[in-house]
Amino acid sequence: MAVHYETQFTNVGGRVGESVAIDNTFKLDQPGEDGKMAPGATNPEQLFAASLASCYNGAFLYHMEAAGKKSDVKFIVTVYLEDDPNYEGTMRVRAVCKVNAPELTKEEIKDFLEKAQTTSPYTKMFNGGAILENVVE
Repeated sequence: MAVHYETQFTNVGGRVGESVAIDNTFKLDQPGEDGKMAPGATNPEQLFAASLASCYNGAFLYHMEAAGKKSDVKFIVTVYLEDDPNYEGTMRVRAVCKVNAPELTKEEIKDFLEKAQTTSPYTKMFNGGAILENVVE
């Protein structure tokens, strides 16, 4: 199986800690223990929303252009960290994607969204299309 991209981060301290790209090209300062965001800090949900928006929109644009359609397309992704009703005391991620494409009909937008969900690696995660491997060192 071909790997098309790879990146690594280390984290110390969990949600109140620090995450750094292994090559030091990116550092994520997370909220402190009081939950307040420091200026310039972000959190995993913000990064996931940005990743989902760009990947899903990219797949949408691919299918739109393959169909010979044109439109400015804007994805607004909201990510929620919420209680998981299936596992008491745990949380889950929920994402809501709003799409604005003024030159397309609602039916076309729905069609391209369905197609994009089958090609975007980030949307596939919601349907069990991701693999998590745990390695104990």
